[in-house]
Amino acid sequence: MSAHSPLDSHSVILVFTLMSTLAAIFGTGTMLMTGIRTDASPWTRRAVEFASGLVFITSITATIVLGRVCYLTVLPLIQLGFMAYQVRQGHQACVRGAADPHRWTRDEIHSVAGLALGTLAFTSWHQGWLLAGGELRSFHSDLGYFIQMVEQLPEARIANGWTAVLGDRLRELPGQHDVWYHWGPMWLAVAVKTWLRDLPAIEALLIIAGSALNFGLLLATSAVVQTLCKTSRWRSLTVAAASLVAVQWLRAYGLLWIASWFPYGVVQHLRWTLTTMFSYKFEGLLVLTTLAAWLERRTLLAVLLLFWAGVSAPHTVGALGAMAGTLGLIGLVLKRPALWKTAGTIIAVLLTAWIVVTLVFGCGMPKADGQQLLSLDLENLRRSLRAAMIDSGIGLLVGALSLPGILHLIRSRDERATEESRTLGWIALSALLGSYAAYSFLHAMVDRFHFITLAQALLVLPAGVWGAARMAWWTRPPWLRWCGVALIVVTTGMGVHDVIWLRATDTRLPCTQSNVRAIRQVLQGRPFGFFSSNDRQWWIPKHTVIASLLESRCVRLNEIESKDAYSRYYGADLIHQLVPRQTHESNEAWSLRFAARLGVKHVLELPADPLPAAMKPFVKEVAQAGDLRLFEILTP
Repeated sequence: MSAHSPLDSHSVILVFTLMSTLAAIFGTGTMLMTGIRTDASPWTRRAVEFASGLVFITSITATIVLGRVCYLTVLPLIQLGFMAYQVRQGHQACVRGAADPHRWTRDEIHSVAGLALGTLAFTSWHQGWLLAGGELRSFHSDLGYFIQMVEQLPEARIANGWTAVLGDRLRELPGQHDVWYHWGPMWLAVAVKTWLRDLPAIEALLIIAGSALNFGLLLATSAVVQTLCKTSRWRSLTVAAASLVAVQWLRAYGLLWIASWFPYGVVQHLRWTLTTMFSYKFEGLLVLTTLAAWLERRTLLAVLLLFWAGVSAPHTVGALGAMAGTLGLIGLVLKRPALWKTAGTIIAVLLTAWIVVTLVFGCGMPKADGQQLLSLDLENLRRSLRAAMIDSGIGLLVGALSLPGILHLIRSRDERATEESRTLGWIALSALLGSYAAYSFLHAMVDRFHFITLAQALLVLPAGVWGAARMAWWTRPPWLRWCGVALIVVTTGMGVHDVIWLRATDTRLPCTQSNVRAIRQVLQGRPFGFFSSNDRQWWIPKHTVIASLLESRCVRLNEIESKDAYSRYYGADLIHQLVPRQTHESNEAWSLRFAARLGVKHVLELPADPLPAAMKPFVKEVAQAGDLRLFEILTP
C-alpha cells in the first residue's frame, strides 16, 4: 500500500507525473526518429515520435518486468534497427551540420503543455472516482481488473488473464504462459509506478496512462485531419477532437427500445468511441498514427507502425484483417489496384505480426484450449452469410450520419484529394461491412462484438467527421458545405451529450471515502476475499473497483456453477488445478484452503454479498465502516 492515497486529491503530483511521462515518451521517440524525413506536417512528426516512444517504453518495461524475452521484446529491437537505417540514409540535416529540424520551438512546448493539461483535466473528470459529499463513483469492473493487473504483473511475471487474481501463484501451475491481449495501457502504468512508486495503481492507469493516451490520440488524429483537409494546426485539432467523440445517435435514446425489430440482436449495432472506450486507446493511437504516416506517403514508416499495432493486441489484427479482406474483394471487383494492393499489404503485415507472436514466441490466444473460432459447417456458413448481409444493411441505416463524409472521401476529385484520401474512404466503408461479416461468421467467439465496435471507433465514426470537414471546407456548392457543418455539429453534439450522460448516470459505490479509508488502514495492501452468488468470471471479480480504492487484490472465495459463455470460452477451471476439490469436502473447507493457498487472510462483507452463515465460525470481525465489514480468517 502506498502512502499516497487514491481517496485524496493530489493535483500537483498528477501534473508532475503526467508531464514527466510525456517528456520521457517524447524524448525516447525523438531519439528513435532521429533520421526521419522532416518535411512531414508538424502534427505527424510529433505523433510519430510519441507513438515510437510509447511503444519503446512499454515494450522495454514488459521485458524487464517479466524478466525474460517476450513477444514485445522484438519491437524495440526493430525500432533501434530502423533508427540506424534512417541515420545511414542521411535524412537528418543536423548530421551534416545544419540546424536540427526536430528541435522543439517555444510555441510548440507551450502548445503541448496546454494540451497535456487539458487532457489531464478531462481524463480526471471522465475517469475520476471522487464525488461530492464523500461519495465514490463506481465504474466498469474491467477497469478495476486492469488496475489489479498493474499491481500483480511485476509480482507474477506472467501476462495472463489470471494474473490479476492469482498473482505469483500463477507460476506454480504447469503450462501457464503469456497471453496475447491488449496489455499496452497496463505496461505504461507499470512504467509510471516504477518511476513514482508511491502513486496508486488506480491513478497510474486511469489518470496518468489515460491522459497520456488521450493526448496521443489527439496528436495522431490531428495529423490525419491536417493531411486530409490541408488546414491549420488548430483547426485540425478541433476536428480531431470532434471525430474522437462523435456518435451516430444519442445513447440515452438509442437502439435498445427497438431491439426486438432486429433479427440478430442489437449488441452489434451499439457504438462506442475512442473517448469512452479505454481498452481501445493504445491500439487506436498506433493505428491512427499509421494512417497519418501513410497519408503522407511514408510507406515504410506506416508498415512499421501497423506491425507494432498488430503485435500490440489481437484485436487490431482481427478488426483490421476483416476490413482488409473486404477492401481487397472490393478492389478486385471494381478493378482498382490501389484498393487490393493496400489490402494485400495490410494483410501481409498483420499476418507477420500474428506469426511473430504466436509461432515464434509461442504466445497463447485469449481463449481456452479446444475453443473454435470458425465453424466450417455448410449450414452454419449459409446462416452466417445471411446474418452478415442483413446486419450490414441495418448497420448502414443506423450509421447513416457517417456515410456522407465517407462517401465524400471516396468520390472527392478536387485538387487536394489524393489516391490515399480516396482509399481511406474505402477503408472506412470496408471496416463497416467487414466487421459485420466477421461478427456473423465467427459466432463461436463470445466477445466478437469487438470486431464491430473497434472498427467503428477507429475508422468509421472518425472518417465520417473527417469527410464532413472536407465537405465543409473544400466543396463548392454552398449547400454541401452547410451539410458538412451540420453533420459535424449534430454528431459531435450527440457525442458530447453521451459523454456527460454516461458520467452523470454512473452508479455510486455502497461506501464512502471514510468507509474505504478505514478498511484500507486495516488491510494495509493485503489481499481480501469475498463470497457472492452472482459474480462475473473468476478472473474478473466484480468488486475490483472497491479493491482498487483499497489498493488490495480481491478474489471470490466460493465456487459458482457457471454456465456463462465467457467462462467456457476463456477457461474457468484453472482454480481447481491450483486447489483441487477433495472427496466429500465441504464448500467452506474448500474456500478456506483456497484462501490459504492465495495468502488471503481477510474477507470483506458488502451489502449485496453478505458472509455465509456457515463461514462465521471460521472468522472474526476486525473492522466495520458503514456497510462494509472486514473479517479475519482464524488460523486453524
